[in-house]
Amino acid sequence: MPVLPACHHEPGRTADAVRRENALTLARNIVRAEKEKMRTLGRYEAVAPLGDLGPTPDGFELRLYTDGRSFVVSLKDRTDPCRFGIFSDQDGEIYQGSPGTVQLRPEPPPRDTPSVLWLSWESS
Repeated sequence: MPVLPACHHEPGRTADAVRRENALTLARNIVRAEKEKMRTLGRYEAVAPLGDLGPTPDGFELRLYTDGRSFVVSLKDRTDPCRFGIFSDQDGEIYQGSPGTVQLRPEPPPRDTPSVLWLSWESS
């Protein structure tokens, strides 16, 4: 049986933990910037008008969709065999996890940032 590469949540993946934390910081920055745009302009914006939010970590794919009244942002690690990803929308909660695992762990947010909820599910 082939040995599968380790996933983000497994011990010994320090470089991936740093990339994951950088992706989470980017997601928080996007949510914070979108909330500020809604407060000041009355609408959500695409990535470019949000300003400098920080770089997208290597291996992550950033997608941000908005119709002005709502937004959806996702960051997927295209290098992780467990398909780790981060997701948020206009509600401000940030979800992170991988499909095919069972784990639900709320993470307290830093001051003035959206909260994070670890969410993953078992696929059938």
